[in-house]
Amino acid sequence: MALYDGFFDAVADEESGEYDRAYGSEDFTGYFANVIGSGVCIHNNPNSFKAEYEDGILYLRPGYLFIQGYWLANIPGENEAAEAYKGYAVTLPAGMTGSMAVAAHLNLGQRLIEIEVRPVSQAYPDALVLAIITSSTAEDTRYNTDICGIIDTAGALSNKVEWAVNYIDTEIESKLQQVERDIAAQSAKLDRKIAEVQAVADKIVPPPIGTVKFSAAQNVGEDWLRCDGSFISQEDYPELVQALGRLSPGVEDFSQQYQEQVGQGVSNGVVFAGAHWLFSLGDQALYRCDSTTKTVTSIPVAGTEALENSGASPVWLSITGGFLFLSQYQGAVNTVVLLACSAFTGSESAIAMEALDVAGVITQYTSGIASSDARPSLPGDHFYPEVCQAAYAWDGETADSFIMCLGHDDISVRGSTAAIPFTNLYYIVWRPGQFPAAKISSYAAFAGTNGGSSMYNSMIKTGFRFCHKNSGELVYISTNYYGVQGSSASLKSSPAETYSSSTAVYVQTVSGDDPVANTCVAANNRYLYRCFVQGRRLVVRAGKYNPMTLFSDKDTQPGLTLPSRAQVFPDSVCYAAGQGVWFIFLGTGLAFSQTPEDGASWGYLDTQDTLGVISRFGSLVVDEEKNLLFISGQDTLNHGKLGVLRLPPLFNYANDGAWLPMIASDGVPAYIKATEGGGTVTDPVNMQITVTITGSFASNADIIFNGGVLIAGSYTRTVSAGGTFTVGIRQKSLGGYSYLSLNGTQVASLAPNDAVGTESTVSYNVSDFISGGIALEGRSR
Repeated sequence: MALYDGFFDAVADEESGEYDRAYGSEDFTGYFANVIGSGVCIHNNPNSFKAEYEDGILYLRPGYLFIQGYWLANIPGENEAAEAYKGYAVTLPAGMTGSMAVAAHLNLGQRLIEIEVRPVSQAYPDALVLAIITSSTAEDTRYNTDICGIIDTAGALSNKVEWAVNYIDTEIESKLQQVERDIAAQSAKLDRKIAEVQAVADKIVPPPIGTVKFSAAQNVGEDWLRCDGSFISQEDYPELVQALGRLSPGVEDFSQQYQEQVGQGVSNGVVFAGAHWLFSLGDQALYRCDSTTKTVTSIPVAGTEALENSGASPVWLSITGGFLFLSQYQGAVNTVVLLACSAFTGSESAIAMEALDVAGVITQYTSGIASSDARPSLPGDHFYPEVCQAAYAWDGETADSFIMCLGHDDISVRGSTAAIPFTNLYYIVWRPGQFPAAKISSYAAFAGTNGGSSMYNSMIKTGFRFCHKNSGELVYISTNYYGVQGSSASLKSSPAETYSSSTAVYVQTVSGDDPVANTCVAANNRYLYRCFVQGRRLVVRAGKYNPMTLFSDKDTQPGLTLPSRAQVFPDSVCYAAGQGVWFIFLGTGLAFSQTPEDGASWGYLDTQDTLGVISRFGSLVVDEEKNLLFISGQDTLNHGKLGVLRLPPLFNYANDGAWLPMIASDGVPAYIKATEGGGTVTDPVNMQITVTITGSFASNADIIFNGGVLIAGSYTRTVSAGGTFTVGIRQKSLGGYSYLSLNGTQVASLAPNDAVGTESTVSYNVSDFISGGIALEGRSR
């Protein structure tokens, strides 16, 4: 253990003529890395290092940036006039095609920061990505904290940064001790001047409540609170609670358990016998994590040769009824691999799996279908082969049987006058130790025709499986009109119809729906039947099954801007009944809400600091008894990861307050403005709004802003700087699909049969948009 200090004057030894101390470049870079951090310095220069094409040349505009304490200045040369300097001209690769990243790279071997044009990647070590470019366009990525980031600290630090860069650049050849004295004196002088100017500025125009700044100072003032995740009450900080706009869950403990020791090909997670279980195909091992002792046990598994280590074919782990199952749909007709280990207790030191002959059962079933009918190919698409216990008696089997969905298929029943298409769901039921089942009649069709040559039943792609999160029920959505998929639909569940609703509703489908982005989990009178990420925004489709009504199908977009690598997985959604909260794992964090159909009531908890980015096989499961959330998956380096999040036992979204965000940068804490602390507040403020309308939108719907109707044109609206604003669309007439985009991202939609007067609205914080205003576009089809 040691302590280091600096910078102090060096004293010369009279006899030797040498100084008693010296400082190297690492002392200066370490100092700046801790005080400044890494990023593009934009104070008083918003275009600093911005990539822009001009006359076919890509320029990085003048400015400064820092990487780990080293700096790069983009300024005119000795013989260049400042007013004529356009910036640094980037040399592009000859014959460049596709997208490339323009990065500032710290090259310690050559002792320089170099500008590189390199292929787009997921990670950029020792580099700041300034833009993603093509041969003619440049996407500004400076504000993307995943790959770059900016430095702007209300003036104090930024001004000292610019001075320090110029000073060191011009005086670097002078004696070290003189540089130290000058820096200390000038810094103190600048501190006093900056404090004086900032004090005057704050009295005139203080920063609004909710402003976040980074500071290494010990005392930032009583008006600022440290962003440490603590809870604040509505009574103490009413304006800040309003500015935050949503609650974030307090976390008693959030830690990584597997610590990168799990290999590739991880399964979904399962809670069993007081522990979390995960299978790794790469390691041929089952992992048990004890959440109480935080210990991890590896159990070797034999007999898994039939499983494929493929990113397109996840392995599903099921532990139920004293059995352990591993299953996988391998993408081809009749290729379901099902392995079983009987009498599983969780205390085994090694496990041997037995292959069950699913293909043989399917072949036996399909061979009995009359040649006059279309022969179904089992399994169908868009299902996940999870094994559950049959909670109810199926086809004469006992309630302790096992059940697994084999998918669905469209076939035609040939009648005397017309072919009536419909979709069947196929499943298999067997008793413990009796596979394959003696009775092939265990296969049956859930959906049938409802008469007429142009009508049919089909299932929306919702991840068909008997999910343990739904008490073993199969939950799906049935549509009823051929040729207009989704024009009339209802929620179904089998066999007990626990989650069914017979009320028809419009259900929107999108051409090319990705089944990985779909889920179907029901609880607390609600169900989520589709979740996906679009334009760094989460989109949720939710409904009700009790009372007997469904929400009209609209894209609910929580007011969350997600990291660029956020995504939804097949096992992303769970419901924590003890908390009354829905959770969606997105690879980079958790989105959560008590009322998922309400876009304004969502929060987000970033998990990247603990787990990194989960890019494949993401899974989320809750241990209700211990009040734990288990997040598992495979990161970008193909390591298995497990995060355990413990929620406070009395956490309540009805608490009259909010949780502060947890923010820091390179060890420098962030603070949020909590109270006014006197002075004149510039509230209300003006927001600039531009409205455009395309297609037949004007005849179908109105654009609304804070309840008022806007037509095409430009507007200035007075809003509260610390408050929110609401935008949306209102149905004027039936017959068309209507959409609303905000700054290029779709945020609301209406269906053709939504009643006149129906509104689809979303709310946002004014502080996120006041600087650049908003552009609203209404379009119809």
